[in-house]
Amino acid sequence: MLRRVNPVVLISLITALILSIAIFAAANTGGGSRDAAVGAAMGQVGMPYGFGTDGPGSFSCVGLVRHALRSAGVDDNAPWDHMAYLGAYPTVSSPQPGDVVVYPDGVAMYIGNDQIVMANEVDQVVGTYGMYEVGTPVGFASPYGGA
Repeated sequence: MLRRVNPVVLISLITALILSIAIFAAANTGGGSRDAAVGAAMGQVGMPYGFGTDGPGSFSCVGLVRHALRSAGVDDNAPWDHMAYLGAYPTVSSPQPGDVVVYPDGVAMYIGNDQIVMANEVDQVVGTYGMYEVGTPVGFASPYGGA
């Protein structure tokens, strides 16, 4: 006896399969997007600061950026040293959302409108801040191949 398949269920399953394949392919080819990296970092807002940690329960400033780049499929081996970001990726003069903002004593991810997301040691939490509120950036790096 043939069973009738609900078209909504069938379309949902096909959509889930296609999205899963696309996410898996992006993660394996370093094809992650800026939006995905920003989303991964912003998803940690409110999590506690933890020196030298990159999740899942707590984050250091570098750990948060590493987590975001890994989660988005951009770079599975992002640097642990904040200043190393300036040598690991092309530097840019004006950051775009998803770019790495390097400070003399830390690192953050640019989210647009002169705002960053970072794990702040002073506040002991991941939060959003004005880019110049936490200090003067040393430089900006684009882990997306300068794009």
